[in-house]
Amino acid sequence: MPDSALGFTLDRQYGLLWHNPLFFLLPVGLWSLWKKRSAWWRGEAAVIAPYLGMLLVYRFWSAGWAPADRFLVPIAPLLWLPVYEGLIGMWNSRVKALAGALLAGSLLVAGLHWQEPKLFWMAEGTGFNPWMDSLTVGSHSWQKYLPSAFSPPHKP
Repeated sequence: MPDSALGFTLDRQYGLLWHNPLFFLLPVGLWSLWKKRSAWWRGEAAVIAPYLGMLLVYRFWSAGWAPADRFLVPIAPLLWLPVYEGLIGMWNSRVKALAGALLAGSLLVAGLHWQEPKLFWMAEGTGFNPWMDSLTVGSHSWQKYLPSAFSPPHKP
């Protein structure tokens, strides 16, 4: 399960966090809701936990040509309260710039989704993310420093 959780979140080709950076705020928001003894934990978390448990059984799942986060679409609306809680918590603290950067990153990726949808069609098994590659400056690809479930192909 730990491998699949990392694939869900951090994999450079299929991970949710690279398709919507605001989800980096999810742990902060979950912790905040836990401290407030929010009713969210009794309702939405009771729906999300079994669904994620079912998906995390698989070591790796491929979204094929579809956006990476398609498996999370059924629960995404339920996750926005903790994300919002995390954003507000960070916005009202000393790390406002980080919250702003995550929000700007999410808007940038959403804009790319609308303007260049083919950048988000993953070439299955390559380990490369085409939209990240489009942001590379020069010949040095920065995405090779991000985790991947696949090893990039070796070029002779």
